[in-house]
Amino acid sequence: MKMIHIFRMFILVSFMMTVKALDAMEPEKFRIEFMNCKKIQIGKEWLRTKGTFMSDKVIQWENGRQYMRVRSLRDPKMVFGITYEGFKEMKVKTLHEFLVKANSTSTRGNLFSRHYSQIRHYLVDTLLFQAYDDPQSNIMTEAVWLRPDGSEKVTRLQRTTDNAFYIVNRNILDQGTIPDSLLLDIRERSSNEDWINRIYRQIPIRCLPTTVK
Repeated sequence: MKMIHIFRMFILVSFMMTVKALDAMEPEKFRIEFMNCKKIQIGKEWLRTKGTFMSDKVIQWENGRQYMRVRSLRDPKMVFGITYEGFKEMKVKTLHEFLVKANSTSTRGNLFSRHYSQIRHYLVDTLLFQAYDDPQSNIMTEAVWLRPDGSEKVTRLQRTTDNAFYIVNRNILDQGTIPDSLLLDIRERSSNEDWINRIYRQIPIRCLPTTVK
């Protein structure tokens, strides 16, 4: 199963890492781990999945719904989900420019520690949300999806093998038409339904296609 990590500030930034100041901000090499298009031009090269590029090369987005997940080769814990919308919002053309600008913003405005409900997340195949408590046999974890028409869909959530993250899989929405935007609550519910605890409230989700031309 493919995994898309949690990303912030109009790109998805992995919570598999401990977010820290991006020191020096020198260009570095990244590897493409996933993309929802066949190829994309970065600098003068057309790259596919597993291709590598320097972060100061211009990314030539051709479609507003294109998405890539990339990993730093210098620090493999640094994983970013890049979208056309994120670059447009930040008015940048390279991943390096984005990281410099995002780091500058975070130093002044605590960008990376904002609550999930303040951050737009992009769902392509799977998202991971941090779990804070150990699992218990009498407690179920559920995703509550709020659609634009006001209807709700409730689905069970599983955890990663280390129990550190909740897995939000796109497949749990594929039973019906997936809207472009949703709000997501993550809650815990006791098996006898005598209490419910909302862990995350109204997380903005933007659904992108798994494949674009």
